[in-house]
Amino acid sequence: TADSPHRAEELLYRLLDRDLQKLTQIHPDTVSFNTVMQAWAKAAKVEKTEAPEKAEELLELLKELSTRDDPEMRVHPDVVSYVTVMNAYAVSRRRDSVYHVNRLLQDLLGEGREKYFSDGVKITAAPFTVVLKAASKVSTGSTITSEKNTMVEEDAFGIMEGDIAEESSMSDPYLIALETYSALQSDAYELGVSPDHVLFAAMLDVIGEHTDADSIERRQRIEEIFHDACQAGQVSSLVVRSLQKACPNEDILKELLQLRRSDAVVSIESVNSFPKQWIRFVPPEFRRISTRSEHFRKQSDHYKKRGKDKTSKSGEGKQKRQTKKFIF
Repeated sequence: TADSPHRAEELLYRLLDRDLQKLTQIHPDTVSFNTVMQAWAKAAKVEKTEAPEKAEELLELLKELSTRDDPEMRVHPDVVSYVTVMNAYAVSRRRDSVYHVNRLLQDLLGEGREKYFSDGVKITAAPFTVVLKAASKVSTGSTITSEKNTMVEEDAFGIMEGDIAEESSMSDPYLIALETYSALQSDAYELGVSPDHVLFAAMLDVIGEHTDADSIERRQRIEEIFHDACQAGQVSSLVVRSLQKACPNEDILKELLQLRRSDAVVSIESVNSFPKQWIRFVPPEFRRISTRSEHFRKQSDHYKKRGKDKTSKSGEGKQKRQTKKFIF
């Protein structure tokens, strides 16, 4: 319900009361905070509220509690804490969502790693994927916000005042996505983590959203990302679906998937038909591109369409031949 996050947060704050803790011997931990953050993240998806800010307030409280002298009151944020708040901004689809998600990623990789995580904690590709998913849900023309929450827009002559031009490039959803993808690919943060199939699919979605369909930029980016996915053995059903959406036309799609010109893309039921190197790390649950019934329906629709096209062309040719007979 709409008031669930409010009730969850109210209960959490009650559990932080020292007198109640002494009475009940119950102390909220990181999981308790993350659960309430997730409630706010769900609210951000369905309502236009300040849910992302409410989730971030809890993250800030966790940071504060991590400095307490009393060990029973000392609670640290973990990677899930950061990713949950990032998700809250990402699903809100606000125009400044990518800016805030990227800000939290940098916080996670900087202060988070240094202060709150032990050496054994492994940061996965998940927080990077959230940045890309946020970027794929925001249109290219979206305005951005600065640290002071001021909307940044280009003036009539394309000139920004003061330092806003530099900030604009730092806050552009497409540029942020490209930099995030590149950083993970090159292991710029020395995490020892590689992109997975979910991240490759998200990056293809970004390209589909932020580039013109017939542009060289789209063609080159699609080829680059799909090549990376093939090399990494991460060509899953998610990657193929995102590739289908991003490809300007079926000829390019067939070329990338190494299909013969006579083959139909809809005939691909599973990624198991691709070279083994492409799919070697794809989980079993992400190998089927469509269910068997969907597969046959798509095939049927495809061949019906081809049959209509042939009939149409045949009719046009017959009409032309009949017309020629009456020319003297």
